[in-house]
Amino acid sequence: MRSYSPITTNEDMQLAKAIKQGDQHSLGILYDKYAPALTGIISRITNEKKLTESILHNSFLKFWQQAIQYNPSTSSLFTWLTGIVRKTAWEEVNTNNGVRTSADESFQHTAFDLVYYQGLNYNEAATTLQTTVSVINNSIKLAMSNLKQNAEK
Repeated sequence: MRSYSPITTNEDMQLAKAIKQGDQHSLGILYDKYAPALTGIISRITNEKKLTESILHNSFLKFWQQAIQYNPSTSSLFTWLTGIVRKTAWEEVNTNNGVRTSADESFQHTAFDLVYYQGLNYNEAATTLQTTVSVINNSIKLAMSNLKQNAEK
C-alpha cells in the first residue's frame, strides 16, 4: 500500500492532467494511491462498511465528472479529493438532504486545517470543500471556540 502526500506532487499533477483528458487508467492509479486514506475519512463519518464503499465509489465518480474543475494552484489533489469525499459522505448520512451544517466537527477541523495550516483563504477553502464562505467562516469560529474550551480544561 502506498502512502499519500497532502502536497501536490508531480505525479499528482500528471494524474490530474491525464484524468482531465479522459484517461481511466490514471483514475485507477489515483484510486490505488488515495483510497485507503479516503476510506478512513469516510469511515469516521458513516461507521458502515457497505456505505463507506459506496461513498468512496461515488466520490471517485464525482471526481471523474468534475476533474476539469480541479486547480492545483488552489489546493493539493488530496485536499480536493477529501472535500469531495466529505461532501458525498455527508450527503449520504445527513437527514437534512446533505446540507452541511457548520456544527459538523470533522468538517470544522478540515476547514481550519485548510485556512490555518495550508494557507488557503476562505474563498479557496469554500471552493475546495464545495461549500459557501459563510459555512467556512462559521466552521472556523466553532473550531476556534472548541480549541479555546479544550485549552481551558
